[in-house]
Amino acid sequence: MFVIDTFADNMRELRMRAGLSQEMLAEKSGLHRTYIGSIEQKRANISLKNVEKISDALGVDPAVMFIDGIVARNDSVDMFDAVRDELEDETPLLAVGDYAVCTWQDDGEVRLKPIGVYSEDLTLRILCILVEEGYGETLEELVEAYDNVSGPVLDFVRTFKNRELARKQELMMERQGIDASEFGQTIGEAEPEDTDAPPNPFE
Repeated sequence: MFVIDTFADNMRELRMRAGLSQEMLAEKSGLHRTYIGSIEQKRANISLKNVEKISDALGVDPAVMFIDGIVARNDSVDMFDAVRDELEDETPLLAVGDYAVCTWQDDGEVRLKPIGVYSEDLTLRILCILVEEGYGETLEELVEAYDNVSGPVLDFVRTFKNRELARKQELMMERQGIDASEFGQTIGEAEPEDTDAPPNPFE
């Protein structure tokens, strides 16, 4: 099942359990009703900010929204709260602010592996793509695939940003008629020394 399908099914299930219409959920989350409807119809791509808004409106942890099978498990939300508290007590290797990928086993056990995160949104996108491509059979396989992919993706993003910055600088210089050799001077580089100036007696 795709991540967006899981989220949509869970949102609809939790909305109905809470006795909320789409209009009521939209009002509580500060989102438009048609947007809520398009999520449940699995037509909308949802951002992390909106995941948080919807989760808050439903009164659940955002991670609950991505658990497969929550529709068929009445105890999923309560179990997740208990498991999260247990993880906080039993993960001394994770400090506050660290990130990890975790799996929730059928027997209620949770396993996790730490991962490096440059951007929450970028990390979630990479993980979603990897799961959709079949790399989520085991936790170890998913984390290994993430480690192999995240480095090159991050390098590409940084290179792309640098190219965009260079392009914007070139356009600005072209519009203002500035030569590239004068660019550093124009943005505040120190004036060159005046060789004809009298010597400073205090030096």
